[in-house]
Amino acid sequence: MQNKNVLLLVTGSISAYKAPSIASGLQKNYCFVKVAMTEAATKIIGAAAMGGVTHEEVALDENWFTQSQKVPHINLAKWADIVLVCPATSNTIAKLAHGISDNVVTATVLAASGMGKRIVIAPAMNCNMYESKANQKNMEICKEYGYEFIAPKVGLLACGDEGIGHLKSTREIIGELLAPYKKDGE
Repeated sequence: MQNKNVLLLVTGSISAYKAPSIASGLQKNYCFVKVAMTEAATKIIGAAAMGGVTHEEVALDENWFTQSQKVPHINLAKWADIVLVCPATSNTIAKLAHGISDNVVTATVLAASGMGKRIVIAPAMNCNMYESKANQKNMEICKEYGYEFIAPKVGLLACGDEGIGHLKSTREIIGELLAPYKKDGE
């Protein structure tokens, strides 16, 4: 597999705690990884942890236009071969479905979409939210735009419910994300 630039966009699902493992796993699969995070995501996993894993500056809402890389949502979108929104909240999916770009994550996806980049979304949320008509419709709209989904699995959720909405394992996510680039037998 040829090295890929993967932009990991982390949103405020409790599953954000898996983001450092996902970034590390991608690097072990010969990917270059950069990260952008919503403000809500930083309340679950710190930007310092993500920067420590990737050895790259993390794009945040709070430093969107003050960090060393000006206009990060455009520059990161240009850099990326693959944009992975993981975990993706129902709020973020709704914003992506309707072109709302009010944070560094959603603005980056909108820019990357306009550039024809591969966009993959890995939802993680309560089963009732996941199965709601609004969320299902928003995912269908995103699919119409060409966005791909790594479907969640059935499991024990943070709220104690059991159902669909549990983020897949790091290994499963990376496997699905990189499958199109693997040669036969790799």
